Amino acid sequence: MTSATGTHGITVTGETLTVDALDSKPGCAGPPRIESGTLTVTWTGSTRGDGTTTSGTTTGGGTLTATVTWTIVNDEGNVVVEPSGGSYWSNCPPTPQSAKNPGSP
Repeated sequence: MTSATGTHGITVTGETLTVDALDSKPGCAGPPRIESGTLTVTWTGSTRGDGTTTSGTTTGGGTLTATVTWTIVNDEGNVVVEPSGGSYWSNCPPTPQSAKNPGSP
């Protein structure tokens, strides 16, 4: 590998790819958030014949470009139990309906 780069929070150090992204986001509403970036790896290589059955040197190289996708899930938080008997998730503000009919944690 001669070089490697990434976009949108993707970093490459040596042979390690790292995505700098949240594990989760506070809240309940909406689907998980899908994010992506591009990883580009350039490589070169060569090999020599063994001198008996093969000879010469062969070289090669190329560039690999890949889309890397990850998912950031919703973090509902902890269950908060109300004195009235209702409950709600700490990262999800209670509504009049959820206070009357709380969901299961």
